[in-house]
Amino acid sequence: MQTQQLRVDEEEMAVRLTERLREQTAIARARQQRLYDVPPGNLVSPFCDPKVEKQQAQLHSELSAFLQELRRENLASVQLRHQLQHSRALHAHLDSVGSFTDSFCAE
Repeated sequence: MQTQQLRVDEEEMAVRLTERLREQTAIARARQQRLYDVPPGNLVSPFCDPKVEKQQAQLHSELSAFLQELRRENLASVQLRHQLQHSRALHAHLDSVGSFTDSFCAE
């Protein structure tokens, strides 16, 4: 008797879950259908606001100018670094030649 009651409860639960699933599916389909029914012009218009486009163009311009300035500064930094390395190498070479000459003259 108790196992029979459990089966009935399980069957009722399955029926209820199936009904809920059907309801949720119907709601989801209705939402999708509303999206499909919207004319294409209405979907595009919020993304083509002239004010927003102008702001985006301004930001793009400012960002491009900033990046170009940053690139110029980086190139100048690289050139200075190369000059410093060359200068250090030249000083090291001159010091080694000078010490060689000093040791040669000392003999």
